Amino acid sequence: MIIHDHTKRYREAETMTAAENIICYATVFDALNGLVETMLHKMRKENSNPFLMILLTAHTTELETLLKEQKRTSDILVKIDDIHDHYALICQNTNVEGGFSFTERLLRYLKTGFAEDIYCTAMDVRSGNHASKEIIFEMLDLFTEAVESKRGGEVVLRSLK
Repeated sequence: MIIHDHTKRYREAETMTAAENIICYATVFDALNGLVETMLHKMRKENSNPFLMILLTAHTTELETLLKEQKRTSDILVKIDDIHDHYALICQNTNVEGGFSFTERLLRYLKTGFAEDIYCTAMDVRSGNHASKEIIFEMLDLFTEAVESKRGGEVVLRSLK
């Protein structure tokens, strides 16, 4: 009977985690879909430069302030949810090297004293040939993989060509 109760609690916790994960995906998708679709439209119509999409979370009260201070005026900051402090940052006209340097600088600053459980993923989008949902879900998969493999405190990067 004890084994059965333990298994039942484990399955309930596993189901709750899966449900939270689905809600997280839907929340991020809702927050970013229109913005990413607009960026892709600009890329196709105006032959604009690539952009970098960053998804970041950290346990600190200063994250939003730090991101606002560190971003360029052309970068777009999106607060995705209040509960888990998920933020997205769209860096226009940014190549992968510049974006990686920027995210590394952010992480160094966060790690130097006031943030815990830092997770950061970056997606380099070089072509307007992708659907916005494909980009967002690829980004979410990358973020989920980083969290599940405990790759906190580092930039996990992927490029879409």
